[in-house]
Amino acid sequence: MSLAIHPNTKVGDVLDAYPAVEEKLIAFVPAFAKLRNPILRKTVARVATLEAAARMASIPARELVMFLREQTGQGEGLEDGSTSSLPAVSDSSRPHETEVPAWVTGGRAAVTLDADAMLAAGEHPLGAIHTQLAALEPECYLRLLSSFLPAPLFDAMRSAGVAVYWRQTGAAMYETYLARDIAEGASKS
Repeated sequence: MSLAIHPNTKVGDVLDAYPAVEEKLIAFVPAFAKLRNPILRKTVARVATLEAAARMASIPARELVMFLREQTGQGEGLEDGSTSSLPAVSDSSRPHETEVPAWVTGGRAAVTLDADAMLAAGEHPLGAIHTQLAALEPECYLRLLSSFLPAPLFDAMRSAGVAVYWRQTGAAMYETYLARDIAEGASKS
């Protein structure tokens, strides 16, 4: 099976089309070892683009796409041999480096979920996130802890009108803040 690899190609599609690339991908970016988790494989890998996966791994999307193209025999460039149309990682998942949104500083954490613990128990956090967000009271937010940057979640939540803010709290630890019904004029990062 031949699949063109671009930043918007889904991770799951790449792994389905080129199963032999999985171990090479994990060797290239050890953070992708989480793809061995069957829950992540069936959920996140099906919706996450290579660009989002690159953000999760804190590497440039261009680097990931070029690596996968090389591993799958597509060469490093595009069909015409160029690489100029490969975009850099977008800023859509970048946190406010110096400014925490007012809805975080002025609100309170109504619930904290541990994504790693949920995944280890065989549960995908997305269902719990939706349930908890629906039950949030005004001025409250949900806090999600994870050892990976849940970049695909950012796009899904933002498209649903949910405010998103994240920050890295350690070498491999992230906090993601999610809130619905933010007052007009509040920052939705």
